[in-house]
Amino acid sequence: INIEVHIFDFGQNIYGKILEVEFIKKIRDEKKFNSSEAVIKQIKKDIFRAKNLFSRHQTYHKIAASIT
Repeated sequence: INIEVHIFDFGQNIYGKILEVEFIKKIRDEKKFNSSEAVIKQIKKDIFRAKNLFSRHQTYHKIAASIT
């Protein structure tokens, strides 16, 4: 399976590397957008929800510590 993952506050080049990803909770269903502005607005909402979720989940802190 190939998936696209956004790693917050991370700047290293890891393209082509194998990562282990743990799913905590589904944020939303797949959605089609009518404009790039709508995509950007939704991404900002997704980031807010994900960071809020991660702040309450211990795994995020383990991942962030092991990558850096």
